[in-house]
Amino acid sequence: HLDEISGTSLTAENQVDILPNHDAYLQKLDLIKRAKKRLWVTSMVFQCDASSSGLLNALAERIAAGVDVRMIIEGLYSDTVYKKCRDTMRGMGIDVLPMLESTTIKNLTHITHNKFWIRDGEEAIIGGQNILDDENLSTGFNEGYRDTDAWIHSGPTVTDLEGKFAEIWTRHRYTDPLIAEVIRENRVRVAAELDRGVRGPGVFTRLSDPARRSQGICRVLSQDPGGRAESIEPFLAELVDHTSELAILTSPHVRFKPQKDPVKEPAGIIYQGLIDAAANRGVRIDLITNGVDGAGGAATSKYRNLALDARSSGKPTLEAFWRDFAESITQALGKGGFGESETFARKSDNIHAWNYFRFTHQKVHYFDRRMIGIGSFNLDGHSAHGNRETELFCMDDKLIRQAEQMLTRDLANSTPIRK
Repeated sequence: HLDEISGTSLTAENQVDILPNHDAYLQKLDLIKRAKKRLWVTSMVFQCDASSSGLLNALAERIAAGVDVRMIIEGLYSDTVYKKCRDTMRGMGIDVLPMLESTTIKNLTHITHNKFWIRDGEEAIIGGQNILDDENLSTGFNEGYRDTDAWIHSGPTVTDLEGKFAEIWTRHRYTDPLIAEVIRENRVRVAAELDRGVRGPGVFTRLSDPARRSQGICRVLSQDPGGRAESIEPFLAELVDHTSELAILTSPHVRFKPQKDPVKEPAGIIYQGLIDAAANRGVRIDLITNGVDGAGGAATSKYRNLALDARSSGKPTLEAFWRDFAESITQALGKGGFGESETFARKSDNIHAWNYFRFTHQKVHYFDRRMIGIGSFNLDGHSAHGNRETELFCMDDKLIRQAEQMLTRDLANSTPIRK
């Protein structure tokens, strides 16, 4: 049924680990250094700052060694805020494809929100982390963002991610000899995985075997703009609808809304009624998101520190300016999300909302100690119906244990919203 909903195939024998915060940066650096043939990256943001220079230097070395390096980045940002960085990367020999998803005023907020890396068609990293200091240098407890990626050491999901990258590149840029060769190789790998029983119908026999049903069983959903192909929202909705005990959802932005027309508006995850129904049948729902204080992320800390510097320098007017500016940012960015999560929490005794003590950017979706999703999908309408998004969903005992430890720590560092 989930194959039908998502248009994707279940796969087996995936080796996956969680990469929180700075660990993801270190693994991406290692990924670059071990690339022999190609390294393909898609990221909403690639900012040329202090930590990113280490990645760029490593990429330059691999380009000199003949490695094919390509990058898909969000077009609007790359043409404006990060234009200088984009041009720097092109000057290094990186083939950069800016993806401008917005073609009309109506879909102006549709963006390329994917974040995944693929090395040599053998290994991948996927998650919510962009490339900038606030992510690369974060511990989850300092001034940076709290975020999470997943490292796919090996497995058929790497085949899926490389195939998706090649598909996007071909559709929006061109088909060169290397891309054409990779597409052919990818099809051969898919066929071989089907024959080996690690993709498609052959995987379902593992689900009835207790020893194998939670060992690297994964699928990748990579939706097109507008949530058309491989749409993530109805897949998440199906998981919520079949959760029996516990769901933990994390998202920097939360926008739930009532379902007005069941025909025109299917009951996706962003519809409050679906969450209410799960809570009413006894499911505990925990939502970790941003409150007013953490909503400005690293910017809030930066401006508060400027206020402290002004105080130390004996400049009360400047101190007041930076302090008020920092608070205005947190109020503006946090008020909506806090209001949504507060309303969300008051719906049922089984619904609990938490505000992380810093800025959380992670998108992790956990169900019944059986299924974990890690990707770029926020719990809002932009991700549901606008953006290009990608998420990895796995049933894997080791990954679940890692997620439980991580989410328990996140809850311990969050403030519960009073009902």
